[in-house]
Amino acid sequence: MEIEIKVSITPQQYIRLDNMASRMRRPMDKALGWMVTHHMNSILENTHISAPAGPKPIDWGAIE
Repeated sequence: MEIEIKVSITPQQYIRLDNMASRMRRPMDKALGWMVTHHMNSILENTHISAPAGPKPIDWGAIE
């Protein structure tokens, strides 16, 4: 299964990715795709996201 994603990286990460891609002898997008594919389990296990705080639900019992 393939999913198209957009990645935002810093200039330092770009340089590191470019160096790694050249060592892998792959285009940068293919090198990044390979890394994400082979480390997906680790990425999912180490990503912790909490739900944003939103408005509190209306307590209809408190309204008269």
